[in-house]
Amino acid sequence: MTAPISNRSDARFKGYHAARWAEPVVMELGHPGRRGAVFPKAGPVPDLPEGALRAAPPVLPEMTEHDVLRHYLHLSQMTLGMMGVSLFGTCTMKYNPRIGEQAVAADHLAKVHPLQHPDTLQGVLEIYSNFNEILCELSGMDQFVFQAGGGADAAYTHACVTRAYHASRGELEQRDQIITTIQTHPCSPATANTAGFEVITLTLEENGYPSVEQLKSVIGPRTAALMVNNPDDMGIYNPDIKEWVRLVHEAGGLCFYDHANFNGVMTRLRARELGFDACMYMLHKTFGAPKGAAGQPLGPMAAPRIWCRSCHHRWW
Repeated sequence: MTAPISNRSDARFKGYHAARWAEPVVMELGHPGRRGAVFPKAGPVPDLPEGALRAAPPVLPEMTEHDVLRHYLHLSQMTLGMMGVSLFGTCTMKYNPRIGEQAVAADHLAKVHPLQHPDTLQGVLEIYSNFNEILCELSGMDQFVFQAGGGADAAYTHACVTRAYHASRGELEQRDQIITTIQTHPCSPATANTAGFEVITLTLEENGYPSVEQLKSVIGPRTAALMVNNPDDMGIYNPDIKEWVRLVHEAGGLCFYDHANFNGVMTRLRARELGFDACMYMLHKTFGAPKGAAGQPLGPMAAPRIWCRSCHHRWW
């Protein structure tokens, strides 16, 4: 008789086998006529130019909500079985505990109103305060704000603060470029451009990330900021990130850390110790906060990502 795993001297879940589903890609699923949601027929859109309108509907799989949920549940089960692997994750490849969905659906959280009297919000404010302390400890930063409504919103906030910072120093007309990389999340270059900056995109090299030499070739008096992920969305770590930050600071720019893939580096590094001026997290990735995809209402801490700054620059 085989001894229970807990009684074995080498008990490290060696007998565990993850789920292995023969799961096709989502574009291969679905059947004609299936729907997850039925929207009212759209009316005319006179404000859009003719060239911006679709000539044909997008090619998407026709699936029910149940089909979609089952598909991504299978993917998440296979991901959870990867013991010993750095699961930096993506939004659809991580697990949201159902208890979190249930908690934010409770009336005392779901029905909180921002104009309530502060005396009735002390419990919610305590949650904010405690979680702020947790994130400050994990990042090394001084203070978090939970107002940004999403990842792109947080990145745009940083781009706007970067703009205000350089304007306050009389350098905004000069510093009009933000540096990012081809594997950085698209919200960084998109929001930098929306904020009025020219985006400089570094390309991949032999080791899977841009070299220090390539970064040096684009840094100069026009550099306003660096906006990067580390690890990036492919799971690649840049071992030269401290040198990157030093070089951008030396040129007079700010450095923004998109911490969307924090799962892979939690407790192993802190944004401030790398020298970053600001960072953001995705609460629905690393911290299990509900994202609303299962139909539950979001709670008062629903911002998927949040943004903060270090005290290197007093421009908050």
